[in-house]
Amino acid sequence: MIKKIELTKFKKYKNKTILLKPKEVTILAGGNNSGKSTLLHAIAIWEFCKLILELEKGKKSLLQNNREQGLGISADEFLPIAIPTLKHLWTNLKTQKEGTDIDGYNLKIKCYWDNNVYEEKYLEISLSLANDRLFIKVTNSNLDESDYIPTAAYLPTFAGILEKENKVSLAERRKYIGKGLAGSVLRNLLLELSDNNKQKRIKLKEGKSKIPTKKLKEFKNTDPYELLIQNIRTLFKTGIRIKDFNDLYHTSIRIDSYKGDFTDKGVFKKHSSYNYRDLMVEGSGFLQWLNVFTLSLNPDIDIILLDEPDAHLHPSLQIDMINELKKIGKDKQILIATHSSEIIKYVEPDAILNINNSPKYLSEEKQKVGLLAGIGSEYSPLLDKLKKTRKVLFVEGKIDYDVLKTVSELIDEKLSDDIACWITSTGHKERKHLFNELKKEIPGLIGFSIRDRDDEAINTVDEVLNDKTHSNLDADLKLKKWKRRNIESYLIIPNLIASISGHQLDDIRQHLANNFAIAIPDNYTVSNVPETLLQLDGKNVLKENENSIERRFNITRKEIIEKLTTEHLCEDLIIMVREINQHFND
Repeated sequence: MIKKIELTKFKKYKNKTILLKPKEVTILAGGNNSGKSTLLHAIAIWEFCKLILELEKGKKSLLQNNREQGLGISADEFLPIAIPTLKHLWTNLKTQKEGTDIDGYNLKIKCYWDNNVYEEKYLEISLSLANDRLFIKVTNSNLDESDYIPTAAYLPTFAGILEKENKVSLAERRKYIGKGLAGSVLRNLLLELSDNNKQKRIKLKEGKSKIPTKKLKEFKNTDPYELLIQNIRTLFKTGIRIKDFNDLYHTSIRIDSYKGDFTDKGVFKKHSSYNYRDLMVEGSGFLQWLNVFTLSLNPDIDIILLDEPDAHLHPSLQIDMINELKKIGKDKQILIATHSSEIIKYVEPDAILNINNSPKYLSEEKQKVGLLAGIGSEYSPLLDKLKKTRKVLFVEGKIDYDVLKTVSELIDEKLSDDIACWITSTGHKERKHLFNELKKEIPGLIGFSIRDRDDEAINTVDEVLNDKTHSNLDADLKLKKWKRRNIESYLIIPNLIASISGHQLDDIRQHLANNFAIAIPDNYTVSNVPETLLQLDGKNVLKENENSIERRFNITRKEIIEKLTTEHLCEDLIIMVREINQHFND
């Protein structure tokens, strides 16, 4: 894995050395135009040039003491990253020889890594531009024929997926990945993982009728395909079906997706009424997730370069993505460029490489505050407000704050405008840590934190919505949790939905009964409703399910919140507003 990279006249960096952790996950953080993508692009282009040289001239062209001439390619053949012209690879677009340059090969990318016996190896690839033709050449190397060279793969913000994808050879797959076109061979990569999985299963049987339980458990916990399938089933409630491919008469690879859920025995089963559909029709968030993890689990790739993979993911899924990549990162090097405040707040400081004039890893939690302030304009006003008012309310999403604000106005106990609303999907443990670090910078800070209960037990919440799984001894920070599964669970109000949508109340009740097996009683506003309602996933009912209220009746959560009246308010919502006001006004 790459431990150091030296860049000369490459894009943003005229002369820069950057040290990297050779394993695990590194978060590349910084403001716009700070150089996050530049670092990823440098390794991606190094990989591309290495691949092209090896394919055209053999591995000998990469070794020490080689005397090979440069290899020329046209602009059309340069595919690892998208740029207007090849000139944009050079700092300030200056491609010509100047100053101390020995020759025209003045753009240099030099990567260092350790081999299996911790000997330092390096390979420097240089580029020259003449008459719109790019020339590639190895200008410094200490590699021998037996040395292993790490392989990198770059995935842009959204890699996409082809409508039809023919099966290609291993060499062609490697070429596509090296050119930054991993999404173009996603079906090939999935088919390869699936075929390898089948072969391993046959071998594990060893002539027996089934794989021994112990071996099967170990296999499911280590095999890339098993890990991928379990991952998407758990997080997206989605499975994939890869149709058998026969080279004699099949041309394109067919992969379908389907929705389902786990049975009581832990078996994932397709919904009986759900029809298989081509993988391509899935949402961009799911496809990006699939691209990221199919590539990351590929055993032939050592270094994964991810450019804002969180762009199409919900904040909670961003954290899930990091946790899953951490497991993979024990054996790989994963570099992630991101603007996500959720990710930066969540990961340990020493996993964050602050990309600035002198890139270096953070060492303390408090360093995140300055980093977050520099990410974008939305964070600076928040921190400025905190410094002025010293009041912070942590919630999971804007909808939480919108509901609380509306409820406070309806009961004439309005929340103060001087409360800074900090949106984060992290847990109370992480929020406490963040709050304590903020308090070091902002003396006198007081806070209030609200989380969804999600899958936690109902008895972990008391009558005034304290989160009983955490200590509430800190007088400056209160830790609260909704008694129902999430805040949306308080917004499933049949008569209000009927009024907004223009449908009959009976239609709404019938839809909820047929699709979610629930009946909302008239006393749904009381705190101690039946356990079925406490366990109801409101997000699923209102928005996420294919038969959700939003999709079926074309009304949003925002419209429901705007039409709330005092008769619709659940007791827990009123309790929470009063707890907030009491805490900040005492």
